[in-house]
Amino acid sequence: MKYFALIAVLCLLLSCSEEPTRNNPYDPGFDMPEPEISGLDDISLTSKLLSWDYELDNIEGFMISRRDDNVWQEELLVSPDARTWLDTAAAVNKHIQYKIKAVAGENESEYVNSVIMDNTITAPTNFSVVQVNVHCYDLSWGQDHIVGEDGFILERKIEEGEYIQIAVLEENMDSYHDEWEDDTLLFSDFSLFFQSFKYIHISAKWSLNRRCNGFC
Repeated sequence: MKYFALIAVLCLLLSCSEEPTRNNPYDPGFDMPEPEISGLDDISLTSKLLSWDYELDNIEGFMISRRDDNVWQEELLVSPDARTWLDTAAAVNKHIQYKIKAVAGENESEYVNSVIMDNTITAPTNFSVVQVNVHCYDLSWGQDHIVGEDGFILERKIEEGEYIQIAVLEENMDSYHDEWEDDTLLFSDFSLFFQSFKYIHISAKWSLNRRCNGFC
């Protein structure tokens, strides 16, 4: 009988010494699991969709931050039942990356990083200039491969002068008819330059040379 009593006491002592199972993510010492990033979708130039999986739903939420080149932006907290987050203000002409962690009170998981996305705007292609007459030029370029641009800005300069803005075009435009009056150019050699901008970022630059002897 003494042996049975001793065994019972030993079992009680062992059960008391075992580490208690922690199922509440808010408990001190709870080991928060990390989210698992499942995707980063390129919706448009300024919209990126981050997706992740997580095994718990009784947490405070998820903390997300974006890095633009080498600078991490301010963190934001999204709801605990969220498994996607749409960034509608992604930086253009930057290499961007996202990181996410789970949060429950004082407990936090480690951050998990997404892949790095090159969000450099794509340049137009086949930018060309066709002279119609002495004062008229038809400009054209390829832009079907570009997604999410706000539009195009065209500038012109003559010889070594300064570029002047000649047009602000809407998105998906691929041509422009440039016309102006300047009789001082009719009997002179000159170089005519056009350049195309997107998001105030130079994407293409061409030149055209001609000589007018009399009326062209």
